[in-house]
This record gives sequence, C-alpha cells and structure tokens, in this order.
Amino acid sequence: MNIKIRAFGRYKDLMGKSEIKIKLKKGKTIWDVIDLLTEKYPILEKEKRFIIVSRNHTYASLETKLQDGDVITIFPPIVSGG
Repeated sequence: MNIKIRAFGRYKDLMGKSEIKIKLKKGKTIWDVIDLLTEKYPILEKEKRFIIVSRNHTYASLETKLQDGDVITIFPPIVSGG
C-alpha cells in the first residue's frame, strides 16, 4: 500500500523535506511508520516519543492500522508560553 507522510515544524527541518511517499505491506500501523522514519532519518530517534501524529487530518494513536492512500502527518508538540 502507498502512504504519504507529511512533516511540519522541526521534523520537516530534521528530515530536509516536507513530504515523502512510502510503500508498506498491509496490516502496518502508524508505529511502523515512525520506526521506518527513524531508520531513514536517525536524527529523529531522540524525538520519537514526542511526535504527534494525524491520519487523514484526524489525530491518531500509534496503534492505528493504515490503509492504502492514507496521509500521515507528523508534527512536534505545541508549546506555549506566557
């Protein structure tokens, strides 16, 4: 199945691009995508536990099963100051 991954903020900078396309076997989860990203971009390894993920514009858990054509978006935690 074909998946599109979009990266925002710090993750876009660390990856050096805002979007990539990958092929996965059926039955894979968002966690599998995060693992794949950290293999391809080792600099993301230390960020792994902070990544916020959406699937098709809706927040998703790491256990969410993926389907062909899904768009996964990763972005860093949103922090605010005062």
